[in-house]
Amino acid sequence: MIVDFDAQGWAHLVTALRFHVQWCKENALVVPADLLGLLGHASKCDRDRQGPTAARLAEVLADHVAMNHALAVTYADAAAMLRCSKRTVERLVHDGTIPTVDVAGTRRIRRADLDAYVAGLPPGRSFRDSIRTKLPA
Repeated sequence: MIVDFDAQGWAHLVTALRFHVQWCKENALVVPADLLGLLGHASKCDRDRQGPTAARLAEVLADHVAMNHALAVTYADAAAMLRCSKRTVERLVHDGTIPTVDVAGTRRIRRADLDAYVAGLPPGRSFRDSIRTKLPA
C-alpha cells in the first residue's frame, strides 16, 4: 500500500525514523540498512517539500528489498549498505578484511561476509576506527 504524504507527513516520518535510529544506536543495536535507506529517501522528500510519485516510491523500496535479498553485491552496493564510500570498501577488500567471490568474471561481496564483518565490529567503536587499527602505522 502506497501512502501519499503531504510535506507535514514527510517531516513527521523523518522525525520518527531519526528517533528510532538514535534509539537503536543508544542500545547498541544494528540499524537495518532498509531503515537508513528509507530515512534518506524520506529526508530528501521532506527537503523537497513534495511527496514522491507512487511509482518512484515503489521503485526505491523495490531496490532496497532486492539489495537485502541479494546473495552477492557489488562494491557500490556494499558501500551503500555500510554508508561509506566505495573506496573504503575497496580498501577493506584489498587488506583482506572482507572477502570477495568471482561471479561470471566480476568481483562481488557475499552478503553473508558483509553481515559477518559488521557483526564483528565491537560496539562503541566507529567504523572509521576499525579501519584505522588495521592500517600500518
